[in-house]
Amino acid sequence: MRSFGFVLLLGLAACGASDSGSPSDPALPDGSVSPRSPTILSLKTNVLTVKDTDRLVVSAVVTDPDGIDDLIGGELTTADGTATYGAFATDAGEGAYSIVLSWGDLNTAETIETLAGETVPRTLKATFFDVAGHAAHRDVTVDIGCAGNNASCGGTCAPTDELTSCGTCGHSCPQSLIVPATCDTSSSEPQCSIFLTSNQRGACTSSCWGSYSKCYRATARYTDGAAVALGCGVVASQTHGAGQFISIDCYCTEP
Repeated sequence: MRSFGFVLLLGLAACGASDSGSPSDPALPDGSVSPRSPTILSLKTNVLTVKDTDRLVVSAVVTDPDGIDDLIGGELTTADGTATYGAFATDAGEGAYSIVLSWGDLNTAETIETLAGETVPRTLKATFFDVAGHAAHRDVTVDIGCAGNNASCGGTCAPTDELTSCGTCGHSCPQSLIVPATCDTSSSEPQCSIFLTSNQRGACTSSCWGSYSKCYRATARYTDGAAVALGCGVVASQTHGAGQFISIDCYCTEP
């Protein structure tokens, strides 16, 4: 009987140790590691896409198995936890928390880089704690990008259709010695361009040169008013219908 009692005591002790809440415990669905941890009932944002003119509100409803007074608060961090956006503030309702972030707050924690008119996903991690040090976390993801057709260049929203920022942030168009360079926005993406015209029927691939050695569009013009799109390597015909060749327009960009 003594041996049985000893084994029974060991079994009880082992059961008592299972509620330690140590980091090695399997995580629960809400990100907690102990049944005594807080539970994040909901984590929501006021918008799904955040523009540079918006303010992002992240709201959480949290409870605790030991009572709401056992909660001591929470923080919002980057997905990997290396940077923090700040602490949640308590709202009027019990267990209700929120934090308000500006575009600048989002950029300070993690620099925002986007192409013109595009957004990038950003995952935010909310973690809440109780007085015993138990924790629970939950993620929420939003898309962030500049308003309009601007790009985010290091967190600053700017157009990408200018000579000093053409196509991508900070890309300046090389200056041409003969004809002025432009930032051509007629295609799907803005690109640095020069426009050349000639009354000779040579192919545009031989007309584009220097920093603008790549032809991307060619148009032959005729006396009857026709404007015929050509491949860059094609030599225009002398006639088109009743019209005679006048000139060829070559659009050249960077290689």
